[in-house]
Amino acid sequence: MDGRHLSLEADVQDLEAVREFFGLEKMSLLGSSYHAAVTARYASEHPERVERMLLACPITPRIPGEWTNELPSAEVLIRPPGVPRLAELHESGVEASDPVAYCRAWFRQFLLPAQMSDPLAVERFPVADVASFPNEWPQRTMRLYFEQILPKMERWDFRPKLATIPAPTLVVQGTDDLVPIEASREWAAHLGDARFLPLKDVGHYPFWEAPEDFFAAANEFFAGRWPKVAEEVERVERFA
Repeated sequence: MDGRHLSLEADVQDLEAVREFFGLEKMSLLGSSYHAAVTARYASEHPERVERMLLACPITPRIPGEWTNELPSAEVLIRPPGVPRLAELHESGVEASDPVAYCRAWFRQFLLPAQMSDPLAVERFPVADVASFPNEWPQRTMRLYFEQILPKMERWDFRPKLATIPAPTLVVQGTDDLVPIEASREWAAHLGDARFLPLKDVGHYPFWEAPEDFFAAANEFFAGRWPKVAEEVERVERFA
């Protein structure tokens, strides 16, 4: 796959193309992780098209300090050290001959345990379904994200345009997520009309780790009401 055309801006354009195709005047959007940033950027560029917005465990709203210098390379993430099963699959040639099997092992042995707080939730994750899509294979997705998308974002900072988004926004994050929880509070503080919902003992996938809590809040929010458990965050009135 030629990933040179991939970028956050291209993802925003794709989202607008979907809206136009279905003839939607307005949409309610849910974006998770990197796609939460895509959702927010879309809302800042097309505020009249967004009814409500839910950001689930978003990436940081700005590049935090020297974080980019601390990010591992795509190769390290594809074949993380200290995971014997993945090393075995690589050395035996399975990574190349059966990328689906390698992807399943990569999710179960590395990615999900690193990002989920509840080991039982790892077992609920539909690894077999996800691994069947070539765009989810780590050999592809890690290189495309870390070598094509992320560098084009440079030293990103979404905060200056967040106050221009009128759509009510619910920001949800697990307290055990690898992304600092204060980063999600910062999203909520800079948005024009937002609340924050922390989910205790939950990692990066609240819809798998705490589905009852997550979907109860999401359904309440998309029905036009703030979830009672959502917190008001002191808003930053002016961005310097």
